[in-house]
Amino acid sequence: MMHIGLCADENFALPLGVCLDSIFESNQGEELTVHVITQGLSDKTLSRIKKTEEKYGSPGSVKIYNITDDIFSQYPISDQFPESIYFRYLYAQLLPDSIERIIYIDCDTVVLSCLRELWKIPLDDDILLGAVEDRNGDDILIRNRIGRWDGTYFNSGVLLMNLKVWRRLDAFKVLADFIRNNHDICIYPDQDAINVVFANRMVRLPYQYNFTISFIEPFDRFRLHLSKKEELEQAFGKLAIVHFAAEKKPWHKDSKHPLLFLWHYFHRHSEWHDVKLTNKHSWIHRLMTKIVVLILYPGKKEWLNPNFREQLKVYEENYTA
Repeated sequence: MMHIGLCADENFALPLGVCLDSIFESNQGEELTVHVITQGLSDKTLSRIKKTEEKYGSPGSVKIYNITDDIFSQYPISDQFPESIYFRYLYAQLLPDSIERIIYIDCDTVVLSCLRELWKIPLDDDILLGAVEDRNGDDILIRNRIGRWDGTYFNSGVLLMNLKVWRRLDAFKVLADFIRNNHDICIYPDQDAINVVFANRMVRLPYQYNFTISFIEPFDRFRLHLSKKEELEQAFGKLAIVHFAAEKKPWHKDSKHPLLFLWHYFHRHSEWHDVKLTNKHSWIHRLMTKIVVLILYPGKKEWLNPNFREQLKVYEENYTA
């Protein structure tokens, strides 16, 4: 039995639903339970979740855990980083001790392939988390900010969590205390915390398990060491989880990115297909952005890593139906 964790409130119901549909679609035939931590979901959203379970022949495979606001009253929050970013810290205490690991996935993702190989990656008794390197993992400005110059800076959007070790270390309290006491350096609170506090208890996962959409840009557009270029390009041929970690999300009509069709595929096939998408910005803002893009990127796909173009065509053929 695989255990997968998602976190969302009603404001994030659409991406939650699309992500959930992609998990079931890409893991048919696998035994799995999805554990959703939330501050509350509407009856309509819960009904859609139930229909998703039934569509894939998995009734009861989604478990809902309702969390109250006061748990996170002492921790830094903002419009960009609401209380829900801390929810992933709670799995160890919410789930029974018999569940010793979980794959946590941000909801601004889609899952393209079976997660069994990710689930089976070994985690030693001293390892808390498996994670994928961040797109700016070698950025010295990030390293200077958090005061850590060795090892890897990980993205927290996908985590293979060793709950047995998490419970033993009382990791939630340790991370929460660090965030509370280090407001000045925690720009990305949950992510910065795990990279500092548990730097020596994390292992690096292959890029295909948290492939952020910016990775398909030319390699010099983000801050990773050149030695990782070949591995990153190989990962694009076997994508498992695509992470839309950008300001404009794929459910915004004015979002533009060559990988958006992946999210839209699962949206069309999900129980949320009738939810209309809206623009993030006004038409004036969109016009100005278009002008800037035309100036900076005059060719339709000139800003893509040229090594990705052929594989991109393959994905387009498979996910445009």
